[in-house]
Amino acid sequence: MTPYAIRVLILEDNPHDAALMVDALRRAGIHPEWERVDNVADFTARVASGVDLILSDYDVPGINGLQALEVVRSRGLEIPFILISGSIGEDVAVEAMRKGADDYLLKDRMARLGHAVRQAIEKRRLYEEASRAEAAQRESERRFGDLLANVDLLSLMLDREARITYVNDCLLHLTGWRREEVVGGNWFEMFAPDETGELRDISSALLADRPGARHHESEIRIRSGGRRLIRWNNTVLRSNAGEVIGTASIGEDITERKHQERRIEKLSRIRSLSSEINSAIIRSTGRQELFDAACRIAVVHGRFGIAWIGTYDAGKQEITPATSAGLESSDFLMREKVVIREDTPQRRGTIATTIRERRPKFNNDIASDAEVGGKRRQEALRRGYRSSIVLPLTVDGAVFGIVSLFAKEPGFFDEEEVGLLTEVAGNISFAVEHMVRQEKIDKLSRIRAVSGEINAAIVRVREREELLRETCRVASEHGKFGLIWIGTIDAHKQEVRPVAWTGFSSETAHRVSWKSISSAQGTLGEAIRTRKPAVRNDIETQLPEGGMRAEAVRHGCRSTICLPLLVDGSVVALMVLFAAGTGFFDEDELALLSEVAADVSFALQSIAQQEKVEYLSYYDTLTGLPNRTLFLDRARQQMRARNGEPLMVALVLLNLERFRNISSRARTTWRAWAPMVSAWWCGACATSPPSCTSWKTRSSAASGSRSACRARS
Repeated sequence: MTPYAIRVLILEDNPHDAALMVDALRRAGIHPEWERVDNVADFTARVASGVDLILSDYDVPGINGLQALEVVRSRGLEIPFILISGSIGEDVAVEAMRKGADDYLLKDRMARLGHAVRQAIEKRRLYEEASRAEAAQRESERRFGDLLANVDLLSLMLDREARITYVNDCLLHLTGWRREEVVGGNWFEMFAPDETGELRDISSALLADRPGARHHESEIRIRSGGRRLIRWNNTVLRSNAGEVIGTASIGEDITERKHQERRIEKLSRIRSLSSEINSAIIRSTGRQELFDAACRIAVVHGRFGIAWIGTYDAGKQEITPATSAGLESSDFLMREKVVIREDTPQRRGTIATTIRERRPKFNNDIASDAEVGGKRRQEALRRGYRSSIVLPLTVDGAVFGIVSLFAKEPGFFDEEEVGLLTEVAGNISFAVEHMVRQEKIDKLSRIRAVSGEINAAIVRVREREELLRETCRVASEHGKFGLIWIGTIDAHKQEVRPVAWTGFSSETAHRVSWKSISSAQGTLGEAIRTRKPAVRNDIETQLPEGGMRAEAVRHGCRSTICLPLLVDGSVVALMVLFAAGTGFFDEDELALLSEVAADVSFALQSIAQQEKVEYLSYYDTLTGLPNRTLFLDRARQQMRARNGEPLMVALVLLNLERFRNISSRARTTWRAWAPMVSAWWCGACATSPPSCTSWKTRSSAASGSRSACRARS
């Protein structure tokens, strides 16, 4: 970036903020000679003293930014004016742009100041050039008036066969011919060989003395091969008898004038396009809305025949049309993707070159290499388009999309117009980059909200499945995930049981099984095997066919993540989230979701440990039978009278103190029967032990553990 110096007037009551503005300019390679004022009088006194740029805070004691702008514009000064504020509403920004502000910035976005200043100064330079061009045109017309007074114009006479009978020095000087070389020659063949038919028709009409043929514009070819545009004023020559014997013409060379008119028209058109797109940037809340507005503006204000925007997938090397203007939604150019792989003809086209080189490419004669662009170029030619340009859209230096514009005139694009269109594409890219960052902030904010709500649920929920259902609800309401599935996993039994889901049908949610997980080799199987989150950011290409995948695609979801929930290092549950669009889950979001999964896993671990502690408090670890604590607790509950009811409790105590002596003398059947009786009595007086322990296990354990049976008595 080439450094240059400018004189800057800063309207700011805070010296620190003014210093930040100056630092931002210097970092952008701009060396300002600056002065700060903080009141109306000083600003009014210095605003016209050779200032190149004005930077104004919106709220300064005694004057605001809009009033300062009115002071400048009311004096007829076209000094670039940029409004800078800590916070500014959209209505104020739009009003500032309407009144002639070149740009506006927030103080926390000071890094963009250098770019905004360069753009504002360049815009003013183009405006001044256009003004000078208009002045030059007026001056040219004045000079042509003086020349007409002295008959210093192109002049020639032709006979009825269009042979040249007279030319003046002005015409000879312009075309580069000598008089003896042209007198007697055919005018059409020498000076207009490519337009003979049309000009002969005009000549015939003139010889017939038709009024419509007296004035016309046409190009003549000069000796060097170039062309000049001439405006002709014609009349007929008559003999003494009144017969038409030829024509006389006086011509004015309007080549430069037309060039200036086209240049002014082009600058006005691009300025209008740029201004409208900047307004759309302010209004748009999303990328698609901005893309739609940009294409519409390019056709309406930029006067391009077709404008379309496509998004680029670097992995697939495909451009997918996103929106267009000048085309129907069902049009071939909007239905077909552009594939720029090495084995396609489009690889050598302007789209592929633009993406590879990350700079604009234009073709002012697409008919000259019609095969390069494939079917799209053939279709454009069929519609009558001859010039095209492709502009890259970038975020963080990487191309994420392109803007393609078509015009019917050959040679439509020149370097100046390409430069202005590049700035427009840069503004769109900057807006999209801001949207991408805002979307990322919004996504991370949602995940943090999910984390906070789930932590709150962990504090109040003490039951495993209730916690999983609450996690599903929080992910749906606060995380804004449209499709969610949570289920428990028993790897030993190879069982999967859905617990909670959102967006899926009940049939789809219950269709997930251990067999389907194992055979699909998708994210669920990967999360179970690796015990780590499994991500697919394009499920249509990265996931095999399946019930949840098909339903997610129907809902417009293209990204998914499966989070394993662990207890004692083993996967006990899976949480599957689906999100709209491709590439949704990036590293930052994955890190936050992993933290959420870790929090839920910790809660499940705590619940499991609490269940284990409660089990050990009331059941014997060897026999699985209720212990003394549970017995006393249940007995105390039964013995306590309830609501005045009579106390009716039967208590049976079995003393197995000398059980070994009994067992050694009794028959085998007694040895098998006695522990079962004691276990039954303990269970009847207390409560049934966990279902996972069989009576056979309890019987054998009771017969082998004298101390445990003593505790139960």
